[in-house]
Amino acid sequence: MAATREPFGKNVFGEDVELFTLTNSAGMVVRIMNHGGTILSIEVPDRDGTMADVVLGHDTAAEYAAGTPYFGCIAGRFANRIRNGRFTLDGTTYQLALNDGANHLHGGTRGFDKVVWSAELLPTNDGVALTYISADGEENYPGELTTVMTYTLDEENALTIDYKATTDKATIVNLTNHSYFNLAGHDAGNHGGFAMGTVGVGVELPLGQNWAVAAEAFAGAAAGGGIATGAGLMGGGKVELDYKVHENLSISAGVGKWVSHGTAAPWTLHGAIKIPLTSFHAN
Repeated sequence: MAATREPFGKNVFGEDVELFTLTNSAGMVVRIMNHGGTILSIEVPDRDGTMADVVLGHDTAAEYAAGTPYFGCIAGRFANRIRNGRFTLDGTTYQLALNDGANHLHGGTRGFDKVVWSAELLPTNDGVALTYISADGEENYPGELTTVMTYTLDEENALTIDYKATTDKATIVNLTNHSYFNLAGHDAGNHGGFAMGTVGVGVELPLGQNWAVAAEAFAGAAAGGGIATGAGLMGGGKVELDYKVHENLSISAGVGKWVSHGTAAPWTLHGAIKIPLTSFHAN
């Protein structure tokens, strides 16, 4: 195992950024920058030993700001959308930035994806720990929140992400990594379509490949707003996803089935789901 750090230029805000590279003996290479705690690339061998970078991203830190689809970043304080940017906690209502139409998205105007995290290589030389202290009132969230994200690579070609957050008063938090995967390689094209779904803790996968993913429940989202409503919530069985055909997405759970045509009805899996990279496969 090897882990290195080096300068990586400046972000769009003029702040210094560092690059961290994790490598194992099988040749898998993971590159992470401390701007947004962002995974820049994951080079991994397929079953035939052919190497490919399987995540989407940019080449420089400065490209990760305006107009980005949150490639590879840590989304927070609150990943996903908050309707009307408003929530009530312990009797107090908080109004957040409306940075996604009428809703609040991924922590606001300058969420965790757009800040520089302090970072240290692990003593075991197999990972990096990134820390960010979000001040009380930052993006109008209550409480000082200290978040530690640890990326660890092992000799079995598994990349593990550990999340830890502590606060000094009641708040809300919902963290995820926002990587986009294409197991054919990041430059292999979009297979005729690029409708997206979110799996587990936020891994987003392109349509046009044959995937097998299981979970306990899922819920539909409101058309046009991307807000999970609980409509169509199903559980009590294995949720099987098959999106080999881009035009429609069939999800079954127990005895029920929910079908989304194109991108008109986004979907979200729910539950404590641990999906290591090695459990994904494309046929």
